[in-house]
Amino acid sequence: MEVNHTPENGHFQGDKFYDRLNPCRTRKKLKMGVFNNSQNNRDLTIDTIKILCTFWIVGFWHLSSYGNVFSSHITLGYEITASVMGIFMFFSGYFLSKYETENLEDVFAFYKKRLSRFYILYLISIATLYIGGLFTIKPWFKNNLQLFLSCFGLSGFYNPNVATLWFMSMLMFFYLITPIINIKKNCFWKAIIGITFLFLFIAYDYYFADQLDTRFIYLYILYFLGLLIPHYFIDSIKKKWYYSIIGFLIFWYLASNPYIENQTINKTIYSIGFILFTVYLTELFRSVHNKIINIESLSTKIITKLSFCSLTVYLFHRQIYQILLKIFNKLHFNINIYVLYLIFVPTAYIISYIIQHLYNLVYDKTLKRLNSNIRLKIED
Repeated sequence: MEVNHTPENGHFQGDKFYDRLNPCRTRKKLKMGVFNNSQNNRDLTIDTIKILCTFWIVGFWHLSSYGNVFSSHITLGYEITASVMGIFMFFSGYFLSKYETENLEDVFAFYKKRLSRFYILYLISIATLYIGGLFTIKPWFKNNLQLFLSCFGLSGFYNPNVATLWFMSMLMFFYLITPIINIKKNCFWKAIIGITFLFLFIAYDYYFADQLDTRFIYLYILYFLGLLIPHYFIDSIKKKWYYSIIGFLIFWYLASNPYIENQTINKTIYSIGFILFTVYLTELFRSVHNKIINIESLSTKIITKLSFCSLTVYLFHRQIYQILLKIFNKLHFNINIYVLYLIFVPTAYIISYIIQHLYNLVYDKTLKRLNSNIRLKIED
């Protein structure tokens, strides 16, 4: 789903000309984290968690629509999928907590960095799903209003929400309000602003009954917690197993409490418990794996490659699966678990990687051309 900025992404390289003209801008961009793309600064544990979350959706939950091999596990899948979405949303906010927005320049720099990464790809995904839906019995978008709201990250405010892309639409809206929450460095004031937004969403849900997506509130809470919680807290969980296990058991017990009947609260508590558990478990697995097999550099490359295409595989896996399904049906091939995992899933990841790579090439060339034109105008 989300792609971290790595040297492989190559974003913002075309801005270097501006930075030579204006050293203050360079300091500002360093503060905004634009040049902070070194592999040494990556959190491979959290990258791994996000990759696993993406694979759960792409390689199990949505894959189950294309074969009957998972039908006996779907009930359990609902509970896990809710937590997986919560985990991913939490870490999406967690990575953005470092950005400070003191003025409009910071706000626009934030939007440029976040939205330029995925918005065009997101629109292409919407367009391909819409066109593909015209050739199927069941269109992807139920009406034009749903299509329009999806383009601007507002589909969560109108039920029924669009399938699959609802998560990216919701995440885009959270991106839009992030600079407002991050306008204050102090955690107390960030909490006040974030809670104010929460009450506004609850009020909207109250006055416009059944219009707000039922997943919106709990995913916003987790995204906001990611913005609020200091990074040293997650670092502590990685190093001390009892923080993770005790926290997981406490939240699991609370979520299982029969007196808590609200689904939003239940999902939020479950997700927090899973966050605590998966952070330590993933860190433990990575450290043991690297010590036993001693191929840390290889595993780092694999994580980086999978992280690189995680956004595009989420945006385009449905289209790829649908095309493969049409081909296999035409050839009268039986779709079983081997076909799904040896052909469908690898094909989705390979094509998604190519799409992301091509998008980055076009993006970089466009930036260089724009900067070159501006430089020529300045020299004239």
